[in-house]
Amino acid sequence: MSDEHKFDYRAQPEDTETSPLLLLSFYWELLRKFYWIILLSSLIAVVAGYVWTKQQPFLYRTESKLIFHEKSNALGKNIERVDMVDPGKVWQFELFWNTQKEVLNSRWFAERVVRKTGILEGDKYIPVSDASGKVLSDDVRLKMAVGRVRGAVKFDLQRDSRVVILSATGETPAFLKLVVDGFSQSYVDYTKEIQTGGLTDLISWFDSYVGNMRTDLEASQTALNKFKRDNDILSVSFEDRGNLTAMNMESVNDSLNKVRNELAREEALAEQLKKMQQKGSSETQAAQFAGSEDLLEMLAMKRNLRIRLAELSPVFGAKHESVKSVAAQLVLVEKGIDEEIQRTLEVVGNRVQMLQRQKAIHQARLDELKTDAFNLNDIGLEYSQMKDHTESLQQLYHTVLERSKELDINSMLDTNTIQILEAAELPQSPFSPNLPMNLLIALGIGLGLGGGIIFLIGALDNTIKGEEDVLRNTRIPLLGSLPELDLQAVAGLVTEGSPTLDMMTHLAPKSSFAEGIKTLRTNLMFISPDNPPAMLLITSPGPGEGKTLLSSNMAIAMAQSGLKTLIVDCDLRRPRVHNAMGIKNTIGVSDVVVGSKQLDDTIQATEVENLFALPAGHIPPNPSELFHSEAFAKLLIDLRSKFDRVLIDSPPVGAVADAMILSRSVDGVLVVLKYGQTRRELFRRSIDQLEAIGAPLMGCILNDVKRNAAGYGYSYYHYRYNYEERPDAPKKDKLAS
Repeated sequence: MSDEHKFDYRAQPEDTETSPLLLLSFYWELLRKFYWIILLSSLIAVVAGYVWTKQQPFLYRTESKLIFHEKSNALGKNIERVDMVDPGKVWQFELFWNTQKEVLNSRWFAERVVRKTGILEGDKYIPVSDASGKVLSDDVRLKMAVGRVRGAVKFDLQRDSRVVILSATGETPAFLKLVVDGFSQSYVDYTKEIQTGGLTDLISWFDSYVGNMRTDLEASQTALNKFKRDNDILSVSFEDRGNLTAMNMESVNDSLNKVRNELAREEALAEQLKKMQQKGSSETQAAQFAGSEDLLEMLAMKRNLRIRLAELSPVFGAKHESVKSVAAQLVLVEKGIDEEIQRTLEVVGNRVQMLQRQKAIHQARLDELKTDAFNLNDIGLEYSQMKDHTESLQQLYHTVLERSKELDINSMLDTNTIQILEAAELPQSPFSPNLPMNLLIALGIGLGLGGGIIFLIGALDNTIKGEEDVLRNTRIPLLGSLPELDLQAVAGLVTEGSPTLDMMTHLAPKSSFAEGIKTLRTNLMFISPDNPPAMLLITSPGPGEGKTLLSSNMAIAMAQSGLKTLIVDCDLRRPRVHNAMGIKNTIGVSDVVVGSKQLDDTIQATEVENLFALPAGHIPPNPSELFHSEAFAKLLIDLRSKFDRVLIDSPPVGAVADAMILSRSVDGVLVVLKYGQTRRELFRRSIDQLEAIGAPLMGCILNDVKRNAAGYGYSYYHYRYNYEERPDAPKKDKLAS
C-alpha cells in the first residue's frame, strides 16, 4: 500500500444528530412494517373490552343535592344568633365540610340511615338467612346493611359553591333512591337535632346556672348584711365610721399633745423652783419664773425695806425704833416670801398631778381609738371583699340572666341552615357498562399497546440503517447505498444452471441495483481521480452481509467501463466467488501461493468481457499464514501488473484476522454493511480494528436497503426502467442478498 492511497476520511463529522423529520420517518417506516401488530393488539383489546363489558352487571346512579345556607341574624343586632352548626364564611367552609363529610361517612350515621329508611324490614334488600338457610341475627343484618349503604353512597362538594351532591351507585334503582333520600333527610334531621337539641341543653344549663347564681347572690348579700350588723356599720356607712374614728383620734391626739406640753412646762417650773429653793437662787428670778405677781411685789417690798434699813442703820443704829421697825417689817416680808414660794410649789405640783391624770386619760383614749382603727381596717378589708364578691355576683347574675333571655328567644326562632335542594329520582336506565365508551377505551389501549411494542422494537433495534448510523458510530464516510434485489428485474432470464444474482449488473444492467453499483463505481473514481485505487479489498463486519455480491457486481461494473478487472477470492475458509462467476474452483489462490500451480493457469475468464476471476482453490488448513507469506505478496504484485483493477473478496473482519492481514497490501478497503442486519457494535469494533493497523479505509457501502426505507434518500435507486422488463415475465417475490 502506497502513501498516495491514504484517504482522509477523518474530515467527516464525528457526530451527527438525528433530525426530528428523520426520526419521524424512521418510526413511520416501522409503523408501515409492523402495522399488523397495532391491528392485532387493537383487535384483541376491542374483543376483550366487548367480552368484559358484556360480563359486567348493569349499574344505576341517582343523586341528591344539599345546600348550606350562611348564618343570618333575623333578631336584630342587639341579640346574637346562637348556631350549633355553622357553615362559616367561604374560606372556612371547606374545613367545615371536611368535618361534616366524616360524619356522613361514619358507621354511626350509616346505622342511623338504615334504621330511618327501614332497609332491614323484610328481605327485599338485606337477606334474613344465609346460603345454608341459617337465620341471620339482627346485628349481622345491620352490619350487612351498613356495609352496603356505605359502599353505595358518595359525597362530593360542588366546586365554588355551598352545594353538596350525595350520589349512590348500584344495581337496584329503588334501593339507591331510598338510600340517597335517607342520607339527605337524615342529615337534615341530624343538623336540626344538633341545633335544637344542643340549644335546649344550653338553655337548661343556663337556667340551672342562673338559679345557682341567684342562690349564691342571696347568700352573699345575707352574709354582708349580717357582717354590717355585727360590726355596727348599718346606720353609718363604713367609710363614715372610718372618717369619724380618724377625726376622734386626731382630736384626742391634739389634746394629748397639749397636756403633754403643759405637763412638761409645769414639771420644769417645779423643778426650777426646787433648785432655786435649794441653791438659794435669786428670789426675784424664782418669782419671775413662777410668774407670781404677789411674790414679785413682796420681793420688791423686801428690797425696798433692805434699802431703808441700810439707810437708817448707819444713822440711828440697830437699836433705834425706826431701824427695829424696818427690820421687823423685813422679817415679816421674808417670811411671806418663803410662804409664797412654798405655796407656789404646791400649786405647781397640783397642776402637774392634774396634767399627768389628763395625759393618762388622753393616752388611754388614744390607744382605744388606735385599737378601734386597727380593728376597723381588718373589718374594712373583709367588708370590701364581701362587698366586691356580692357586686361581682350581682353583675354576673344580670349578664347570665340577659344571655338566658336571648337563648329563650333563639329557641323560638326556627331557621334551616341545611336544606335539601334536589331530592333523588328513581333511575330509569343504567349508566354502566357503557359499551361504546368501553370499546373506545379498549381501542385506545390496543393502539397504545401496539404502538408501544413497535416503539420498543425500534428502540431495541441496534442495526445500521443509513448514513446517520454510520457517522454516529465511526468517522468513515458512506460511499453509497444499494437497494434490495428484485427478481422482477431479471424475470425469465434466470434459469436453472445459469449464473446467480451475484451477476445482477450483467443480467439486468437497467435495474435499480445495477444503477446503484455504477454510482458506487463513479464515487470510487472521484475519491482519487488522478491516482484511483487499483487494488481494493472488500470485507464486512459479519457474514451474510453481501460482500461477495458487492465484489462480483462491482467487478462487472468496472469491466463494463473498459477496465481489465480481476476478482480474487481470498476467503479461503468459505469461498463463494466461483459460484458467483459460474466457474470451477479446482485450482486457485492457495495453489499459486504454495507453488503447485502457476498464476496464469489459475486465472479464469468469465462471461463478462474484461472480467476475470481467481478462485480460492483448495482450502488450506492455515489461511492466515499463507497471507503472511512472501509468495502471496509476490502474487499481489503480479496481479497489479496484469490487471487495471483487482477486487479482493475477503472473510468478515469480525470472524477472522484474514481481512486485517490483507488490508495492509491493498490500496483501499471497502466495508459492506447490510441494512437492518449489521449491528452497530460489531461495525464499530470492526472499524476500530482496521484503523488500529492503519488499513486504508475508503468508506462503507450500505447493502440491501429496503424499498421504502425512510429518510435516507434511496427512492431513486428503486426507480425501474419498466420498458426493459419483459411484459410477459411472471411476477416473483423480492429476494434480498
